[in-house]
Amino acid sequence: MLLAVLSSAAALLGAAQIVPYLISITSGYTKPSRASLGIFAVIDTVQFTAMLAAGAGLAAAMQGAFAVTGLLVFVVAFRLGASMTTSLDGVTLTLTALALFGWFLIGPEFAVVATTTGTICSYIALVTKMRNHPNAEAPLAYLMSGVAAVFSLVATGLVGPVSWVIYFPPFVTLSGTTTVVVLALLQRRRTGV
Repeated sequence: MLLAVLSSAAALLGAAQIVPYLISITSGYTKPSRASLGIFAVIDTVQFTAMLAAGAGLAAAMQGAFAVTGLLVFVVAFRLGASMTTSLDGVTLTLTALALFGWFLIGPEFAVVATTTGTICSYIALVTKMRNHPNAEAPLAYLMSGVAAVFSLVATGLVGPVSWVIYFPPFVTLSGTTTVVVLALLQRRRTGV
């Protein structure tokens, strides 16, 4: 019962985080990269299915919500996004291809680790973007994702004996979102915005 409640809460927050992000995009504050969002949508989808295959069960609900909302934001980015790419886009895309290849050769746990490494690359690119454009992201969206990650981590602990790699995606989400929120708040405090 608690597993279902925590997984549902993680999925709902994971899905709801799209609202402040879409508001930021439609208001012109956030200009997402079309290429990056397309890659992230693929990463989230591969990561979600790999987590299910690795035994995460309901604990993968947050990642499923991220996969769906990632696809929606990718669609919105076609109209309101920027046509820029980052040097990490190629690395992230390569990691995703490696994840799929490794999944078939080694197993879904490899795909979870490879896609989560790609997620780390996306957070590095995001922090770099925020350094150059301090008010370009919606901290509330990342705060909601971070809380969803806490619920997901606790839910993962309730699944039973699973591979340690199942903990990796929500842990990276929590770490990355915390970094983004703290950085955004510090920059806004410093700039007075």
